[in-house]
Amino acid sequence: MKKKYLMATTLMAGLALSSTAFAADGIIHFTGRVVDNVCNVSPTLNVMMGDITADQLGNIGSSSAEKKFELVLTDCPASLNGAYVKLDGTRDDKDPTVFQLDNSGQPGNASGIGLQIKDETSVIEPGAISQSWPLDPLATSNTLPFSATYKVTDKITTGDANVSVQFSILYN
Repeated sequence: MKKKYLMATTLMAGLALSSTAFAADGIIHFTGRVVDNVCNVSPTLNVMMGDITADQLGNIGSSSAEKKFELVLTDCPASLNGAYVKLDGTRDDKDPTVFQLDNSGQPGNASGIGLQIKDETSVIEPGAISQSWPLDPLATSNTLPFSATYKVTDKITTGDANVSVQFSILYN
């Protein structure tokens, strides 16, 4: 009995030691940096697009009237020279330049349109970055102007036409 126990113990010890023979050492590098403070901005902005009829929107490619809105940056440190905005959201299947409606095609929700957002110079596609705005270090606030329109991408059905877009402020 002792002989079997000794053989089993020796076998287990051998297996345990052999697994460590395949171990490898390595190094994990953590990188980062300490940066200046950034501007304050309201994390939520509600833009009321209003009611619009399907007839007012027209055919595929047509857009509604522009609705202007602003992101306002406050308390910007003097070390920041400029800011730009990255907009993220779901891209419309029919037109890559527009953001898809939330719950598009579901009961009570519109379909066939998306939301197109522009800065002062061009359309900002989902996942893209806006123009850069200079920041005035002496100003109490810096305003970044935008506009939004509904754009027809397919046959329109009526209902709620809400869109959620995430934004990130990037600095240069």
